[in-house]
Amino acid sequence: LVRNYGNGTSGREEGGGRLKFANKCIAEEDGRSVMYRLPPGAVSPEVMHKFGLDGSSSLLADEDGLPPGMAMTLSKHKELRESVINSIVAEEVDCQSMSSLLKEHAITRIDVLAVDTEGYDLKIAKQFFEISPQDCTRPQVLFLEVGLLSPEDHEEAVALLEGNGYRAMHCGYGMELLGISNGIDREDDEA
Repeated sequence: LVRNYGNGTSGREEGGGRLKFANKCIAEEDGRSVMYRLPPGAVSPEVMHKFGLDGSSSLLADEDGLPPGMAMTLSKHKELRESVINSIVAEEVDCQSMSSLLKEHAITRIDVLAVDTEGYDLKIAKQFFEISPQDCTRPQVLFLEVGLLSPEDHEEAVALLEGNGYRAMHCGYGMELLGISNGIDREDDEA
């Protein structure tokens, strides 16, 4: 989460900077949910890096408890898949809806919103467009990871962007969807 404090200072310090970082689990509603992750040390650092398993977690999981990105990566590596399956941790975590997160941090302007949530991206984007304009000004640029979505959800993501005034284009070998505003009015473009 990046927040513009509007006080003209730069930096990342709490309360004095223009950026705000929040490590939050975004879900469809406030409360608790199960998150699936591979804990540090479950496999060697070399394997973690080679297969991109480090930091991968999700509220979604396949029948073996693997987050979508891990399941896709490990589909061709049966032995490693079994090892990872036996190491996955399912833990309850506190979650916030997008609306609650924006209200908590008094966000009134978002220039760029990037969503990379291991297959949960469409659910997050849908929430964002359900928020009324009084709660948040829509971003000029919206970036969604769509490589883990079903073909139907992928089409729905494109339609969601286009239906909300964005030009949708694919990038990153079709794994990402970039939405560029078609001229959404901004009250404070000079800021």
